[in-house]
Amino acid sequence: MEIKDAINTVNIISAADITSRVVFPFITTTLNASPIKVFLIGVIGMSIVKLLLLNFNFPYAMIIYLCVFFGIFRSLTVVNQILIIADFCKNFCPRKLCGMLGISFVIKSIFLVLFGYLFNELMTLSLNISIRIYSHLILQSVVILIWSLVLT
Repeated sequence: MEIKDAINTVNIISAADITSRVVFPFITTTLNASPIKVFLIGVIGMSIVKLLLLNFNFPYAMIIYLCVFFGIFRSLTVVNQILIIADFCKNFCPRKLCGMLGISFVIKSIFLVLFGYLFNELMTLSLNISIRIYSHLILQSVVILIWSLVLT
């Protein structure tokens, strides 16, 4: 894969992500689905796409389709993180929604810096990108487990 192909896949992921963020609120309100379940579908979908990309040698056209699906699943997780917090605040502490959203963004930023640093250090130690992606998959498995426990 060339550099321009890699840039195209990133652009396709971003385009699918943005398009899905516009369309999914209409779909989720029609289906009356809980934000936690939709979030879990997004995380599981991203994990499956990552596993497929890691373990199979697909032609470029199939990689493009998988990138579209990855963008769609990514938008499910991003949009529903905020909806989960809004639902929690609506039920338990309606006046603290602004503070909860602010704390959520601060915590996400801190973890993004921490995990970014850890994953970059792991990358420099191993020089193998598949180890980095497998570590992402392990982290996503922990997220799936925790949110599955919340649902029960």
